[in-house]
Amino acid sequence: MEKAAETTPGRKSVFRRLVGFINPEDALRELVLIVSGILIALAIGNWNDAYKQQQAEIQILKELRSSLRQDLTDIESNANVCAESARAKKVLLAAFRKKEPYQDSLQRHLSKTTVFVYLVTNRAAYETLKSKGLDLVSNDSLRISITTLYEYTYKSVELSEDTQTGYLQDELQNYTSELFNIYDSYESPEQVYEHLRAHPRFRTFLLYSRAYNLSSEKNYRELARQVQQLIRRIDTELTRLEN
Repeated sequence: MEKAAETTPGRKSVFRRLVGFINPEDALRELVLIVSGILIALAIGNWNDAYKQQQAEIQILKELRSSLRQDLTDIESNANVCAESARAKKVLLAAFRKKEPYQDSLQRHLSKTTVFVYLVTNRAAYETLKSKGLDLVSNDSLRISITTLYEYTYKSVELSEDTQTGYLQDELQNYTSELFNIYDSYESPEQVYEHLRAHPRFRTFLLYSRAYNLSSEKNYRELARQVQQLIRRIDTELTRLEN
């Protein structure tokens, strides 16, 4: 115990002498440098995180734009097919009503009466966005528009097509066996045409399916407009993020 008591004052005096050699201004300057270094490191880390987040957002927006362009091609094609089918049915109905004789051009119109279209969308980019988190798209309004298109608009069109087109296909399928018997029973297209013209069920099918074609064409044109608008908004957002 006596030994420890003898060494303690010596140690304290050494510490006091060391402290006496430290310049307060230098100490403060070093402390500022240390704190500044820490803050700069944190700022760089935050900047790197923000940069990576922005690059991920740019990438997903480009993928969404590419997917939407593919969707737009299918949508516009479906609208055109619906319009052509509706026109063909209008020509046939008019020919039936006027009891016009068979012409070769009518065969082309007949071939378009059994064409059905379905919306086919590329959801890969949107599913990737969902897996990473919808908040990856920083623009709230754009994010809402994207989710609305995929979760509501597309699904509404698909549900309508499943119901209406499914019904028309069932009607056509019920009529198919009889239609095949017609082609088997008659030797010439003229005879087939005359039979179809006199068949009430086929005329009803043409009337109902034509109305559906016209409605579908209108819906597809509107859907194309919405997709085009969303593509333009994504273009604008990409320009903002990349500049």
